[in-house]
Amino acid sequence: MSRLVDQKLKTSEGDKSIVDVLELAELEKQKAHKAKLKRNYVEAAQCFLKAAHILKEQNDEGSNYEQAVCFEEAYKAFKQGNELEKGLSYLEQAANKFLTSTSRATRGARLYDQLGEHYSSLGKKNQSRQELVKACKMYAKAAESYEVEGDSRSVYSIAHQAELASQLELYKEAIHCYDKIIPVASEDRLLQFKLKDYLFSYCLCVLAKDGWDEFATSFRCHQDLHPVFNSTRESQLLLDLIEAKNGFDLEKYEKTLSHYANLSPLPGWQLSILTKVKTEIQQEDLR
Repeated sequence: MSRLVDQKLKTSEGDKSIVDVLELAELEKQKAHKAKLKRNYVEAAQCFLKAAHILKEQNDEGSNYEQAVCFEEAYKAFKQGNELEKGLSYLEQAANKFLTSTSRATRGARLYDQLGEHYSSLGKKNQSRQELVKACKMYAKAAESYEVEGDSRSVYSIAHQAELASQLELYKEAIHCYDKIIPVASEDRLLQFKLKDYLFSYCLCVLAKDGWDEFATSFRCHQDLHPVFNSTRESQLLLDLIEAKNGFDLEKYEKTLSHYANLSPLPGWQLSILTKVKTEIQQEDLR
């Protein structure tokens, strides 16, 4: 920190004005931009963080917004300096701050979406359940923040949350998400092509969580509510598997699943569910 900044920071609270605080913060931001020009990105990030810390003293809506901008800029600088993971916590602080600023919830939501993408990518790369759970939480916050502003983009965040929750075997959370997005997808022209995927994933989550009886009931209910689903290969697969299960026909079950998977490879979590539940058919066949 410069000598001028050091001197002003020592000024008593009684003498320090709003102008002083803004000036100090501006000095740090200028230093940050100069550091970026020299490609000293980590130094730039640290200057942005100092500016955010100075602005914290004001504790009003305007300074909250400015803090958020500084935190976001610090994240960008860390990212440019190949310190992405270090920057993520500041991106989250930026998102949190934007939510406290009037009419800034949408901007906060976009940052939560970015966080969801980053943690999802890191989780898959590092095979880290903890980071995937974090991604799930970030998408949930993004959806909530969009909803505050009545922004329809919330449905896309919920869809990402549902997909991750399904993979993490958080079936109750996933079912709750699909319950939200399926009605929207059935009415939205841009999402209708995804409806069959949402319904298929929903049914498998119900199967994993509640068993065959509840699964069959939910499947038939959605056949009635969404007739367009009935003509899909996904719907036919579920119908054939239910018939195989009810007939205690393990061979038909395995052949049906294998044939479908050869034509349309299933994501690992879906195949895992359908493989695990066939043990119930084996057990019933032995009775």
